[in-house]
Amino acid sequence: MLSVVIVTRNESLAIRDVLASVVSTLSSIPSTSARRHEIVLVDDSDDLSTIDAARQALMGEKRIDLNLVHRSPGERDGLTGAILFGLRVSANARVVVMDGDGQHPTDMLVNLAQQLSSSSVVFASRYIHINGDAGLSHAIRRVASRTINRFLIGTLGKYICCTDPLSGFFAVDKSAVTLPSTSHGGWKAGFLILTHNLADRRAELKYSEVGFSIAPRLAGESKLSLRTSFRILWELRCAARMLA
Repeated sequence: MLSVVIVTRNESLAIRDVLASVVSTLSSIPSTSARRHEIVLVDDSDDLSTIDAARQALMGEKRIDLNLVHRSPGERDGLTGAILFGLRVSANARVVVMDGDGQHPTDMLVNLAQQLSSSSVVFASRYIHINGDAGLSHAIRRVASRTINRFLIGTLGKYICCTDPLSGFFAVDKSAVTLPSTSHGGWKAGFLILTHNLADRRAELKYSEVGFSIAPRLAGESKLSLRTSFRILWELRCAARMLA
């Protein structure tokens, strides 16, 4: 069975369509009466509009287990913290993490889940297909994303054989990895899980990637700021020291 963790922040305009697509895809994957697929939505929005929109979109849904959580300001610890929270509370061992803004195509859920039969962590990479990042909101966003990724490959390429380990769209088998206890500030969740486990047991962890093309955002704006970009670059240097 598969759990899908979606983290949102002020995504009320997009979340209905995203959830409808996720439900449609999960419903096409066989399940049993004893164990069912699951959607975990962790909402860090400033108000209840996103979580209310999610409840309306999922009203009457009986085929899939639902876990909708709106975290209070005191509980919030950033995007990575929200993802780790979703991973911990998810009921199934196999989990796919995706955004709630519509940029991650839900037809990739099946592909990512299938890859977990031979890998513990699977990244959906924007850099396997030509112009796979074309759906990013504007040229500056694409340049920032590519710059950070190239810095990562240059810094950690001898430790991590992956084209897009900072992708926010990834799958993980919780039975095969150890989840980090903290969010480590600006670290991307999938990258944090990967480096945390590689540092502990390099030879045992199997990871892979599949290509996808990121879609245009349905609504809202990117949460990636210049400050966040510099923080990620600093954290990459820390990761290099940890893996060395």
